Amino acid sequence: VDVPEWVNEALKEKILFAARYDGEDMKLDADAAESIQQNISTVAWVDDVRVRTANDRFVIKANWRKPLGRVKFARRNYYVDADLGVLDSGEIGKLPIVDITGLAVKKTKPVLGEVLRLDDLAAATAILERLGRMDNLITPDKPLLFEIKSIDVRNFNGRRSSSKGHIILYARDDTEIIWG
Repeated sequence: VDVPEWVNEALKEKILFAARYDGEDMKLDADAAESIQQNISTVAWVDDVRVRTANDRFVIKANWRKPLGRVKFARRNYYVDADLGVLDSGEIGKLPIVDITGLAVKKTKPVLGEVLRLDDLAAATAILERLGRMDNLITPDKPLLFEIKSIDVRNFNGRRSSSKGHIILYARDDTEIIWG
């Protein structure tokens, strides 16, 4: 119920696959709904999963974790959401996904669903979230966030040089936007 428009068929299939009920006889009852809810709750893309029965079907509601940026660990890409949760990368619907580079901590392989409590990552996602809100308010037909290619946080809080930009956004045409 209420699946966001950016969720593509592959993500929907991932949820449906996780929802599989392993009971011998598929009964439309509270036990089956609880089992399905537990199965879906293991998928990093959703949280606050609620499953109930209704006439001849199960009704599934959940909060989708919308990816904002892409990070790379051990040569593999992952998405992160506004809460710094790790999502597996793959094809998603039409969303502006910005590469976040220069993180201070080099994790070898994060666990899907894990929250990465990194100050530099939090700053980058906060910027992306605010830019996304401004796009929705001011330029919903042609969001400017689609013009941002990456955010470099390697000098976050001046950890390399206090006189240089602390966060640098790069536009698709390689224009530097110095933030802080």
